[in-house]
Amino acid sequence: MTSVESMRTIFTDYIDPFPFVEVGDAGGEFWGYGHQDAQTFVTEIARYDRECGSSWGPEGYDPSHVEHLWAVEFEQLDGWTWEIEPEGTENAFPITRYIQ
Repeated sequence: MTSVESMRTIFTDYIDPFPFVEVGDAGGEFWGYGHQDAQTFVTEIARYDRECGSSWGPEGYDPSHVEHLWAVEFEQLDGWTWEIEPEGTENAFPITRYIQ
């Protein structure tokens, strides 16, 4: 699970912020607050990859892989985290996910 606090920290390239965080041991998993437009989300992932030295362009990402989900945060022994929940769950907030 990803900590809520790390989801609130948006990666910044000191010019334009990216609307997501990259998570996972191998990378390639992107999460952002809110239900973001799929094409815009993958375009921003491609911009992030270019900043990191990757040669993938926007055509390397499929907008149909963007998911609009809902999550609820809760406290654990080591801090706050969140879990995916069905839409309509009390206190759920919208998130966007892309997995390569």
